[in-house]
Amino acid sequence: MDEEWKADVEAERLSSGLYAPVLVIIPPKDVGPPLRRVLRGEFPSEEHAKFAALDAFAEMTRGRPDA
Repeated sequence: MDEEWKADVEAERLSSGLYAPVLVIIPPKDVGPPLRRVLRGEFPSEEHAKFAALDAFAEMTRGRPDA
């Protein structure tokens, strides 16, 4: 099994004209297809939405202080 997982961030344009942050988790091919999760929030630009997705990703990777 290939253990190389990848991640990316995207922005999805909403019908309102604003952008939602998107996390994309890309597992090895033998595990399955990419997982694309649209996060809560609406931002005025693609760049703002991508930064929000990066913030969410960073928060997920942080160790818990009580762990």
